[in-house]
Amino acid sequence: MDHNTRLAAGSIISPQNVKIRAFAASRHRRSPFMSSPGIRQLRNYAGLIVVAVVIVIANGVLAATLLHGAFFSGWMLALLVVALLSLNARKKLPFLPLGPMSTWLRLHIRWGLLSGLVFGLHVGIGLPNGTFDGILFGLFVMVFLSGLAGWMLTRAIPRRLTARGEEVIFERIPIFLHRIRGEVEQLVSQAATASETSALPDFYRSRLQPFFQQPRHMLRHLLHSQQPRQSLLLEIKNQRRFLDAHERDVADVIADRVRIKDDLDYHFALQLTLKLWLFIHIPLSYSLLVFGVFHVLVVYAFLG
Repeated sequence: MDHNTRLAAGSIISPQNVKIRAFAASRHRRSPFMSSPGIRQLRNYAGLIVVAVVIVIANGVLAATLLHGAFFSGWMLALLVVALLSLNARKKLPFLPLGPMSTWLRLHIRWGLLSGLVFGLHVGIGLPNGTFDGILFGLFVMVFLSGLAGWMLTRAIPRRLTARGEEVIFERIPIFLHRIRGEVEQLVSQAATASETSALPDFYRSRLQPFFQQPRHMLRHLLHSQQPRQSLLLEIKNQRRFLDAHERDVADVIADRVRIKDDLDYHFALQLTLKLWLFIHIPLSYSLLVFGVFHVLVVYAFLG
């Protein structure tokens, strides 16, 4: 029975039942941690902790019995690195029925965290001595730290983008910026022709033209600061007293374009950050794989 049918049947829903259901709903809203996604996430991380404990115990037992604990942790680490790199392969094969990308991302995060533990077990305390081992050590640390940074970025940036206007495809942002700049320049040109003063064109050339030329205030956008935007809008507002009626109308339109352009700059800065992170993280990951293969070959070559 749907919601409207239940409302029509007054004998089914009494005021007392409505109050009880409202109270239950409010309790549910006040307890997001106990919601189904929260419980599922807690269960997943509890499973990750259990796996980590098993790996630590197994590595300790093998090391104590002289059964080459380093080989266990080394091969475990190699398998994790290959599994982590499989995410990039999954992205390139979206047409294959390999499960939803969200599941792959969750596994990638858990495998990445687990790889940090296994790496610590494998190298132990202290820094490596040889040059090759030092490079391999440095590569893993950079991959692991960049992975943690990416985890935080991919959790924070999408929420920030959603809160600042509708989603914009990164490759189309320069097209929109060019279109806005052309529109503003046309408005200023028309105002200069219709007005007897040059106040608005002079103000545009001195203060607004650099802003509309290219994406601006990248660092401020990353820091979630709107100070440059508010400062520019305040300058436009203060400039109104030097303009005639027609120019003030044009200034209002330009102020609106400043807001739109600043939102596009915001999306550009945050999406560019994600792309630059991938540009760093993925090449480092494949470099780690190559050096890891050589490391395995060298180890078994010396074992004879």
